Amino acid sequence: MGVTRTAYNNYEQGKRQLDYNSLIQLAEYYKVSLDYLFQRTDVPFLYEAMEEDEREFMLQSLNLYRDIKYKFK
Repeated sequence: MGVTRTAYNNYEQGKRQLDYNSLIQLAEYYKVSLDYLFQRTDVPFLYEAMEEDEREFMLQSLNLYRDIKYKFK
C-alpha cells in the first residue's frame, strides 16, 4: 500500500488514522469487508470476493444443511 514503517507504527499505536481510501484498499487487499476491519461482524469475507468454486461449494453446503434440517423437523 506504500506505507512507511513509521506511518504503520503510528497506525498501530493509535497516533494516526487511515483515511477512507486507505481503508478501502486494505479491505480489498485482504478481501474482507470494512465491517470486519472495524470488528462490527465476525464474517471476514464478502460473498463477492470468493472464487466461483467457493461460492458454489457454500451454496451446495447450505442447501444440503437445509435439506437435512427440514427432513428431521
